[in-house]
Amino acid sequence: MTTTLDKDSTIRGADKKEAFHRAAEKRAESFSFKRPDEVELVDQKAVYYLAESDICGATVQIIPEGGDNNMHYHPDSEGFWMVLQGRIRFHGPDGVIGEYGQHEGLLMPRNCRYWFESADPSTELHLLHIDANSRQKVKNGRIDLGPRRKEKKPNMRLSYPADHRLLKKKA
Repeated sequence: MTTTLDKDSTIRGADKKEAFHRAAEKRAESFSFKRPDEVELVDQKAVYYLAESDICGATVQIIPEGGDNNMHYHPDSEGFWMVLQGRIRFHGPDGVIGEYGQHEGLLMPRNCRYWFESADPSTELHLLHIDANSRQKVKNGRIDLGPRRKEKKPNMRLSYPADHRLLKKKA
């Protein structure tokens, strides 16, 4: 089997393997998080982009007071949630799943039904969210199991690359 990198070059064997690794290494992304001081959040949360690949993505959700959402699930991804600041309470169909403080959290397998809320309304909630996408052909996205809890402004997107798919307007 051969791999063609461009019109003039065909590579095989060890060179092919080296090219494979080099291409992957070019996609490595460094990141850091610091809440922007100038961002005021009223009736909305902010999602701060950290990094993304074809398999997983990482963001920090900045949630002022409340932060509650509705019962939902994700058939296409698993979510890793860790509290960086504040406290969070996760709920499932049978009640409270758990309450977590700084440097605590949980892994939410795909298709698990849940919703969450801030467990300390006096502190802005910062949540590290890492999602891992399924390789199976399933309906992507979020499936809501009821109406949203209250009308809020759309999420504010911070630090996203200008060409990111979530920033592109639908035609």
